[in-house]
Amino acid sequence: MKFFNKIYILFFIVILSSLGYLYFTMSSTQEKLQTNLEKLFIIQAKNFSENIEDTVKQNILDNLYKNLKENESLRDNLQNSISMLITPSFKYIYVLYRDKNGKYRYLLDGSKEDRGEFGQKLNVDKENWDKIYNTKADDAILQKDIENLWGTYLKPIIYNNEVSAVIGIDFSAKLPHSISSVMRPMQNTFIYIFIAIASLLIVLLYQTIINIKTKKNAFTDELTQTFNRTYLKEFLRNLDSTKYQILMFDIDFFKKVNDTYGHKAGDFILIEVAKIIKQVLRKQDVTIRFGGEEFLIFVHKSVNYKQDKLMVAEEIRKSIEQAVFNFEGTIINITTSIGITLYPENYNNISDAMNKADEMLYIAKKSGRNRVISDS
Repeated sequence: MKFFNKIYILFFIVILSSLGYLYFTMSSTQEKLQTNLEKLFIIQAKNFSENIEDTVKQNILDNLYKNLKENESLRDNLQNSISMLITPSFKYIYVLYRDKNGKYRYLLDGSKEDRGEFGQKLNVDKENWDKIYNTKADDAILQKDIENLWGTYLKPIIYNNEVSAVIGIDFSAKLPHSISSVMRPMQNTFIYIFIAIASLLIVLLYQTIINIKTKKNAFTDELTQTFNRTYLKEFLRNLDSTKYQILMFDIDFFKKVNDTYGHKAGDFILIEVAKIIKQVLRKQDVTIRFGGEEFLIFVHKSVNYKQDKLMVAEEIRKSIEQAVFNFEGTIINITTSIGITLYPENYNNISDAMNKADEMLYIAKKSGRNRVISDS
C-alpha cells in the first residue's frame, strides 16, 4: 500500500508539473504571438512608407512643399495613390511638414473621409515627430492594452540631405485581444485541471498521513510507546534472523511493585524502563512490549557484535539497576532479568528462537534475577 501511495503521489506531481509547464508555455506563446504581430504591422507600415516615398520622389524631384502647393492636380493624384493603401488596420496615411513655427501641417492626406486640407495644422506628438527631423531615421511609436494594439510609423522624406516632410501611418488592430480570447479558455481549462488534480493530491496526502498515523497507532503500545504484538507479526514476516539477536526482557518482582505501590506506580515503572531501553538501543534495534512487564528486543548485529555479544543486554541491565525511579516521592529500586538467543538462524524457525530466549529468561530468574543468560 505504501509503495502504491508513493507511485500515486509521483504520478500526480508529474501531471501537475506538466500542466504547469503547458500553462506557462501558453502564456509565453501568447506574448510571442503579440510581439510577432507588432513586428508584422511595423514591417507592413515600413513597406507602405517606402512605396509612398518612391512615388513622391518619382513625381517631385526637389522642393516638395512648393511643387505640392502650386500643383493641385499632382497633389490629388498623390493623395489618391496613397488612399489605395488604406485598409481597416491602416486607416490614416498622411504626409506632414514642419513650418517655421514648429507646427505640423498637411502636405498630403490619403484619408477617404475627412481628408485634411493642404497646409491645415494637425496636432501630433511633437517630441516624436521632431525626433525624425533630427535623426533622419524611421521610427515606430507603439501603444497597446489588453484589447488593442495601435501605433504610428514615421518615415522622413529627404531631399539634399534635409528632411522635407514626414510620412505618418497610423495603424490599429484588435488581434491581440482576439489572441487573448482564444488562449484564455485554454489557460482556464489548465487552471481547472490543475486545481482538480492538486485537490486530489492533497486528499491523497491527507489520506496517506491518516493511514500512517492509524497504522502507527495500531502498531504502538499506548502506555510505553514501544511496538506491540500486532507489529511483531508484521516484523516477523520479513525478518532476516541472521541479522538479529533476540532478547527476552522482564522486570524483576514487578507484581510486588503493583501490590505494594499500586498499578499507577507499575505503569510509571513500565514507562521509565521503556525510556531507558530506547536510550540504550539504536535506530536499527526493535523493542516490543510482549506482555505485562515483558519486552521482546531484537538487537541488530553491529560490526563489533562478535567482540561482545552480550554488551547491549548488559548495558540495559546496568542502566535500569542504577536508575533512580522516584514515584511520588518514593524511591523504587528495579532490576531486570534478560534471556538471549545469540544465533536465531541456528533454530528451525523464529518461533523456536524466541522460545529459546524465553527459556534463557526463565533460567536467569531461577538463578537469582538481575542477570543476563544467553543460549551460548
